Amino acid sequence: MSTDTKTSPAGIRLCLCGCREHVAGKANYRPGHDARHVSRIGADLFNRGLSEHDDEWYDTLSVLPSTALVTKATRYANNLYEKANKARVKAEAQVVEQARAQAVPVQQDGTVKIGRWTYPARKVDDIVVRNVKRDGSSDEWIPAGPNVEFIPA
Repeated sequence: MSTDTKTSPAGIRLCLCGCREHVAGKANYRPGHDARHVSRIGADLFNRGLSEHDDEWYDTLSVLPSTALVTKATRYANNLYEKANKARVKAEAQVVEQARAQAVPVQQDGTVKIGRWTYPARKVDDIVVRNVKRDGSSDEWIPAGPNVEFIPA
């Protein structure tokens, strides 16, 4: 842990977060700037993909002046990893759910015309669904609408 304080050319102590504002007395940070510094360090750890098993992890944390701030930065980075993992799991679950929804037996392929645009369409029983993209590149299919004419391929 580094307890070195930065000073301006005039010898005035500067905030350790990097904002270059003056601090009074024995303070290391302006009010609230310690949290700013911790969140920047934690986000840097996360963005670089470092883990607690990497030497760079501890080198990055060494700029913080206290063990309490090191603990906060570690907790912040770990929370970011946890959120990213939850988002990845949720996205994978959505892909699986969409694949299940697409497993409906297709009776007929064709197109529908909506306005001046033509969309790929599928007719399952009496229900017509169309792709959300005109070139058919999307995995998302939506109801074509009640008064849309299905044109078989």
